[in-house]
Amino acid sequence: MAITRFSQFLTTVGVEHIGQLDRGLLERYLADLAGEHHPQWRSTHIGLLNALFAAIRQHRWHPGLPATAVVLSPITPAARKDCRGRWPSR
Repeated sequence: MAITRFSQFLTTVGVEHIGQLDRGLLERYLADLAGEHHPQWRSTHIGLLNALFAAIRQHRWHPGLPATAVVLSPITPAARKDCRGRWPSR
């Protein structure tokens, strides 16, 4: 489902080649995705998309995938809470 939705978005915005993927395009996609479904669904969707990009790089399926084709998740409050005590205090 995640790859199908991303493919539909790419078709809608006129992307025809993997080399056209860049940060700006991914930000547009995330903005489009933000209005849909539950936040957990979006998080899973983004993770699957990142896994696709990682697999393309790892297996060298296409050398034209730009290095900027990656979605970095912000640290959520829950994640920060889990990290407490692991960093030295100043």
